Amino acid sequence: MSKSDTDYVCLVACQKINLKQILIFDINQDHNQSKTKILNYQHEANELTKVDISVDFKQIVFVNKTENFEIVDMGTYYVQRNMNQLKDKIVRYIAHSPEHDGFYFVAHMEYDSFLDVDHSKRNDYQVDF
Repeated sequence: MSKSDTDYVCLVACQKINLKQILIFDINQDHNQSKTKILNYQHEANELTKVDISVDFKQIVFVNKTENFEIVDMGTYYVQRNMNQLKDKIVRYIAHSPEHDGFYFVAHMEYDSFLDVDHSKRNDYQVDF
């Protein structure tokens, strides 16, 4: 996302080797600065681990079946919240909401025959297929 015709933001999410930590930083800035976002998680990364960044760079989601949370840039601070609507679900796909108000998740329980569509901001939103 650009703030003018000449500057651009390019965020990169990188996992640190042998640490349960993901760094998210702008490649145009020194990644040791305080603007680096750090996601710490408890369980080992695997094929179910997904990270997505919103188009406006204000929201980041992290899912891995057991830990599902969102980090929101509030301007001067960040808020991290659990996404309880995804508890124990396997997320297969993350889509950006066209209204830019969060993310949609296509997910299911491990032995479920239904697919669910959940939203990161709307706890009451769920569609089953």
